[in-house]
Amino acid sequence: MLTSNDPLLALSDLSVRFTLRGSTFSAVRSLSLTIPRSTIVGLVGESGCGKSLTARAILRLPPQNASLSGQILFHGANLLDVPEEAMRALRGRHISMIFQEPQTALNPVLTVGHQAQEVLEIHRPDTKNAMRERVLELFSQVGIPNADLRYASYPHELSGGMRQRVMIAMSLLGDPELLLADEPTTALDATMRQQILFLLLEQSAARGMSILCISHDLDLVRSFAETVAVMYAGRLVEQASVAELFSHPLHPYTKGLLAASPSALKPGVRRLTTIPGAVPQLTAMPKGCPFAPRCSLASDPCRKDFPPRCGDASHAVYCWNPLWVHVTCSVGQKKVSAQRTYCGQKKSCWAWTDERSLPFAKLSVWLMCTGWTSHFL
Repeated sequence: MLTSNDPLLALSDLSVRFTLRGSTFSAVRSLSLTIPRSTIVGLVGESGCGKSLTARAILRLPPQNASLSGQILFHGANLLDVPEEAMRALRGRHISMIFQEPQTALNPVLTVGHQAQEVLEIHRPDTKNAMRERVLELFSQVGIPNADLRYASYPHELSGGMRQRVMIAMSLLGDPELLLADEPTTALDATMRQQILFLLLEQSAARGMSILCISHDLDLVRSFAETVAVMYAGRLVEQASVAELFSHPLHPYTKGLLAASPSALKPGVRRLTTIPGAVPQLTAMPKGCPFAPRCSLASDPCRKDFPPRCGDASHAVYCWNPLWVHVTCSVGQKKVSAQRTYCGQKKSCWAWTDERSLPFAKLSVWLMCTGWTSHFL
């Protein structure tokens, strides 16, 4: 029996596979992620990491040649076992999505008002006498001027930003419990972006709505989300609260993303830090950790096997060589300044601090991850 403490959505070992020329390739691999009730979760990573595909998998709307496996638990029920008719009733009503490309998501031969009102006709027939008014109200809330005139407009008659606002309004019309927001503010200017984010925050608080916010904009996620998950090449590599992850990233990829953000640019520095290389192609995925070819800390275990989950419920990372956090801890009866990682138990710590001892630290982390005990102290 579900309780209020159970997550609204739980992905367990979710994989999305494509069959190309007789071979099978995984675009999303063994992804496990939870979205608590009334919580905003950010999902970040470079293009091609599988973020949008994960959102479409939740709605069971992957590309035609894709297959899904694992579990997508919504209110405890596995959506992969739900009949298609029940999924149609769920989409737009209980789980809604702001698609990344409104130009292709909107029907070009129907007015935007007609398309928006369809959401209410299908999912909220009880509002029959006030459907048009409800659509106009949300159009105004998302910043569409002259909403009554735009109601009769076709998608091609609107700007990209205006079409984006129509998509946002449509996603909220069904009063969903979970909103999948795929780059919700991409086509909006800075002022309108803040207005839309405030609206989504307001709706989340008022309705108890959870949001999965997919974005390349780390600053947006930092100001908008409560927890954040980082994806790379179809895999989850790190997850923590926003404050913890932005202060103490443990995965080298996460650190690289943060360093490449414009907000990380220091005074007097004119060039942003970049991560060398590119996300691997689906058909040429490296063995082991997919980030190893681009990682300066990669070691032999990285190139052989994908790392196990290290850490705890507050900060999890999948890395053989996670980055370090400086702490003060006790060794015997003496307090020393030391370094520790979230690999292993919270009480575990190592009493070296200089870079020259890093190889020993790496080996210690690897031993902790594989269940052995380190004796380097």
